[in-house]
Amino acid sequence: MKRLILVVYLLITLGCDKKYLEAKPDRNLLVPVHLEDFQAILDNTADMNNSTYLNFVGADDYLTTNSGYQSASYLMQNAYLWKADIYQNSQTGDPVGDWSSCYKQVFNANVVLDGIDKLGGTADAKLAGVKGTALFFRAMAYFNLAQLFCKAYTTQGAANDAGIPIRLTADVNPRPARGTLTDTYRQIISDLESSLVIIAGNSNFKSRPSKLAVRALLARVYLAMGNYEQALFYAEAVLAESNSLLDYNTINATLARPFPAALPNGNAEVLFYSAMPSLAFLTSQQNSIHPEIYNAYSENDLRKQVFFIDRGNGIINFKGHYTGNVLLFAGLAIDEIYLTKSECLERLGRGAEAIACLNQLLIKRMKTGTYVAQVSTGSNLQLILTERRKELLYRNLRWMDLKRLNLEEATALVLTRTVNGVSYKLVPNSGLWVLPIPDNELIAGAVEQNIR
Repeated sequence: MKRLILVVYLLITLGCDKKYLEAKPDRNLLVPVHLEDFQAILDNTADMNNSTYLNFVGADDYLTTNSGYQSASYLMQNAYLWKADIYQNSQTGDPVGDWSSCYKQVFNANVVLDGIDKLGGTADAKLAGVKGTALFFRAMAYFNLAQLFCKAYTTQGAANDAGIPIRLTADVNPRPARGTLTDTYRQIISDLESSLVIIAGNSNFKSRPSKLAVRALLARVYLAMGNYEQALFYAEAVLAESNSLLDYNTINATLARPFPAALPNGNAEVLFYSAMPSLAFLTSQQNSIHPEIYNAYSENDLRKQVFFIDRGNGIINFKGHYTGNVLLFAGLAIDEIYLTKSECLERLGRGAEAIACLNQLLIKRMKTGTYVAQVSTGSNLQLILTERRKELLYRNLRWMDLKRLNLEEATALVLTRTVNGVSYKLVPNSGLWVLPIPDNELIAGAVEQNIR
């Protein structure tokens, strides 16, 4: 294991700084060669199960106080207020967390994929399973990058909108250009479809993806693309095999952490574990749930007790993390799949089925005997989207949802924040919805900057 840690560390270091590209490491000492080595790379949860966070910082799940803002890093402050230049000194070579962590995941996945091919590809079931896992991680990293550094996907614009640099090998020397958003999503879907064929059907560790996790991510990807037929197909495929929801009547709402630990396998709703990093601003007690959301829960809605803790002075913190600890959950879970299915059914003109699906979720969130089933009115989209927002708080999905919903006039929103008496706005489809590429990446290769 010590040898493996050295291997990965050195390879990543070589890939992160151009001045090291000419170094010639001793391959006999540094390159992982055994199946166990490759599995260990993918089992490094600190790297592979780490999600982005700037999309959460910029979204509208919460508001922070003036003191909370003042105590945050410059990066958090700038992201919170949607500043055009959020990095300030990234040209010095300091890594930008979301960009570098995702490309570290891509690099690790590519190390595994290159190595598996040398070991014989997918002829062996264990090799195939590890390869499928690597493809999943690469796809998720690219999808997370696209939510931050690309425009929302549209069928009309994707062929011309900039994507992200796609690396398909562990060789750090090529510096690929960004390509188009079509190229990016085509690669994500290709990786997931290939993974689905060979990955293990089940996993005893939620940190390892399974076929269910692959289908769940495909449902999310297609929802982000506005392809509701395909999103529905994969959502239904997940629920056909696993549709169990937690009954919140059985959850002890008085606990500081009401939900069981997701790792290794404690939360039945969790399909795949991923979490935002342990950063002070993300878990600050100065961050309060947006009052519009809090006031949307009825008194019989158990989420109002399970999700929140009132600190006084108008501050209400979120505590309902599906990680089961202080970290913010950013993985895949069954409740998201119900909501994806419901939205897709509604958008495809199957309103009664959409509401029936929504009712299956909501009855598990209300006090026993109090839930009155929703009835389809012929126009259910706003109800479904409201319930999606209430259910998926602090899951790192809101930024994705806001970007795709801003494409429609009926669901577009203007975000507002006030700090030290000064108000700030983020209007739909502004260039500020797309984060700038870190300056050091522009210096290192042929990557074009986003226009902010």
